[in-house]
Amino acid sequence: MLFLLASLVACVETADSGSSPVDGEESPYLDATEEYASAPEGGIEIRTPDFEIPPNTEALRCYFGTYTGPTVGVNWVQTLESEYSHHSQLKTVPEGDPAEDGDLIDCEESGLMSAYTPIFESVQTIVPEEYDGNWLNLEDGMAMKLREGQRWVLDMHFVNTTDKTLIVNGGVNLDSIPADEVERWASALQFDNGGVTTPPGVAETDSFSCAFPADMEILSLLGHMHYSGTAYAMDYDDEQGGSTRVYDIPDWQSGDYASEPLILSFQPGEFAVKAGESLTTRCSFFNETDAAFEFPDEMCTTVVVATPLEDPLSCIRGVYRNPGDGP
Repeated sequence: MLFLLASLVACVETADSGSSPVDGEESPYLDATEEYASAPEGGIEIRTPDFEIPPNTEALRCYFGTYTGPTVGVNWVQTLESEYSHHSQLKTVPEGDPAEDGDLIDCEESGLMSAYTPIFESVQTIVPEEYDGNWLNLEDGMAMKLREGQRWVLDMHFVNTTDKTLIVNGGVNLDSIPADEVERWASALQFDNGGVTTPPGVAETDSFSCAFPADMEILSLLGHMHYSGTAYAMDYDDEQGGSTRVYDIPDWQSGDYASEPLILSFQPGEFAVKAGESLTTRCSFFNETDAAFEFPDEMCTTVVVATPLEDPLSCIRGVYRNPGDGP
């Protein structure tokens, strides 16, 4: 039996109803909220309250909650975004994070953004005409685990290009199967460099490696940078000491990769790795502005989906930081 996760009630930054303009004046607010579709029947819904994004800003907001239903296998995920969204993603919350259920904060205030690991991640590039709302695209019998008592954070990135204060909202729809019907678990591994600082007018390349903690099969690879990125690559380092380039974007600026990252997908068994083998990420940047970019304005993050793997894992510059490890 599936359970509905009700929307949480939070005290958040909302438009002041007393700040309406007088007759004849233009409103300083722009309503960009959406009436989002419901989750599949019996599914799980997460919805945020309405909140504000200041004019001419790029903003990250994190909304926190806890899943209270029984442990299930999630096989259908739909992120809910507005026209001003850059991304919206449900992630784990490390033990020790001070945020409480219902909090909606500036993500940078947490200081733990690189440890927020995706609970669910896409494993296939979605062809628009075939998109039915589910971007997970797992094989039948495979699912990602949502544990009873799982603390989550909805990480939302907005780009407000207007001179008005946006009123926005967000959410996620999930569908699932009972845990005892899952034939094989899959989950995400987030490999992060721990923060980027790109000085103005300087070309730089950063690299770091994360070892796989167990034998597993890679289902997908995704690289993520922002707008000062110039090239992105991943090398698979095997136990014999060999290195193979498995993901390569030599000209990051040639496509809209910052908004639509390239996802490479593999069939189960096609890309098997062994415990102790590693993936090396290489991110190149050139900051054309006259000010330094710092995390999270710029990032270097690789996301892997693998099976069999029951829980998301976070590796920062070679050191694993599991959700229960604390800050």
